[in-house]
Amino acid sequence: MARKVIDLTTPQPNGKMGEPTKSAWEKVNDMTLEIYAGLQPAQRGFIEGLRLEYVSGNSLRFSSGAAYIESTGEVLSSPVAVTKTGISLVASAMYHCYIYKNGASVDFEISGSVPAIPYIGTARSKTGDTNRRYIGSFKTGASASIIKFVCAAGFQIYDVAAGSADNRLVTGNATTSTAFSISSAVPITASLIRVAMTNTGGTGSMFLGNPGNMSFIAIFASSVAVIDIPVQQSDLRLFYRLTSAGTAVVDCYGFNIER
Repeated sequence: MARKVIDLTTPQPNGKMGEPTKSAWEKVNDMTLEIYAGLQPAQRGFIEGLRLEYVSGNSLRFSSGAAYIESTGEVLSSPVAVTKTGISLVASAMYHCYIYKNGASVDFEISGSVPAIPYIGTARSKTGDTNRRYIGSFKTGASASIIKFVCAAGFQIYDVAAGSADNRLVTGNATTSTAFSISSAVPITASLIRVAMTNTGGTGSMFLGNPGNMSFIAIFASSVAVIDIPVQQSDLRLFYRLTSAGTAVVDCYGFNIER
């Protein structure tokens, strides 16, 4: 970056010292623009901490951390964990969380509005509002309460009992590839879904896949497998089929965190 020196000492005809205010600020603006233009992509996608933590059915904690804001180019920092309580929620919905500047303070928003497409890498802002940086998502169950979860090793895992209605994706006996939606279980930001697939049939196999590969994995009769399957963010569906009589069951255990 070219350094532009602001003259602070030359006497002016009006008795003031240094160059005029207008030209001084023009130099500051020019240098600031060069600094922002020179930011590396990794810096524009910066995020550290700010993990979602389950507290209760209507309370959520955001861990300390910091994130780059698309619109302003600044990094907002939350030096301590922040807990939101008494959150008003509706049943069986996906919610998305954002960090933003509320006046002079850093704050967090919980919204049904989905994140926009990534502005760089996997970094996203809220759709229609680049002042808000996306930091994570969570789901509510049939009781309109947050489904308990744990974030670990890059995944958000649902901490619910096996077979819970809140994480059941499909139960069926189709012998041709049959689609089912996963949009109720994972946000559009996910690129992997973790599922448990159960084949109750006494003979034959069960296949499970995505729109690009409907036979991504197969399991034998009377067996269970837990597997991570790639998600097509533009088409939140999976496909299953059985090769003989039986019942196929698919439960969502969680999804990877991309932000």
